[in-house]
Amino acid sequence: FSLKCFICCFIFPSGIRGGISFYELYQRPGDDVLLPCLQVSLSETRCSDIDWIYSKDQRTSTDVRNGEVEKRSPRAAILSLLTNCSLTINNITAEDAGQYICLYMKDPTKDTHVFLNILTISRSSTDTDPNKDVTLSCSLFKYDRQCEPRSLRWVNEMGAELIGEGDGFKYGGQKNCTSYLTVKLQIEHSRRYTCQYVDRKGVKIEAHYSTVSSVIVTGITNLTSSQFCLSYHERKKPCG
Repeated sequence: FSLKCFICCFIFPSGIRGGISFYELYQRPGDDVLLPCLQVSLSETRCSDIDWIYSKDQRTSTDVRNGEVEKRSPRAAILSLLTNCSLTINNITAEDAGQYICLYMKDPTKDTHVFLNILTISRSSTDTDPNKDVTLSCSLFKYDRQCEPRSLRWVNEMGAELIGEGDGFKYGGQKNCTSYLTVKLQIEHSRRYTCQYVDRKGVKIEAHYSTVSSVIVTGITNLTSSQFCLSYHERKKPCG
């Protein structure tokens, strides 16, 4: 089988307030993420003057203290600090979404706030029976956990938005930061469904979910098999 499932990742500057930088970062599970510490000049300071603070659900923790990864941090094994004081997180999951602050202890006006948002797709069933329907859930994990109505949308291979009910799909609506689409496994051909997170400026990130079909030729008959492919959620390698 060939697999055409991928995520687009973007970082957007949100502005500077009182010298403090604010950035929005959109990513996918399984990626290695770079969180920039943008206003630190290495000619003026050292990373020993830097803390990295993580905030989520009204809880905060220190991932980096005085330029060193906190060994007591539950995520210490996946964190590392670069020579420019930026923070990397390896193999992220939805649980890593939240606010990260590069805290410059000598000058708080040079702090950098990074909001890490993570888009995921999951399905309700692993059943590959071509007569079965499965429901796809597309979720954006955010620091504030709030999404505008219709900010998560489903489109087909041609980019047409999938609303209501149509050929092989039924749109299930959006509840806060999760959108639902029920689809049918089809053995005749492959289909690709794309979930996009959009705001007033356009698409911020999108995730693709594909059904892949193939025909296995034998000496007796042709056997057709069909399965779903989800690139980052279920396997690191292409379907096959």
